[in-house]
Amino acid sequence: MPAPETPSYDVGSRVRHVKFGDGVVIAIEKAPRDYKVTVDFDECGRKVMYAGFAKLKEI
Repeated sequence: MPAPETPSYDVGSRVRHVKFGDGVVIAIEKAPRDYKVTVDFDECGRKVMYAGFAKLKEI
């Protein structure tokens, strides 16, 4: 199994998600297959997602 790719953003970074909009990364946790990222979005609150699936972009 390949190692998960490290996200290009860090805790405290502003990011954008296609569905949830803009938010701030509040936690990044390494999981066996990916990184679990917790983001506090401006409009819809806190969401936990996997970095490889979420396709977050740093803004």
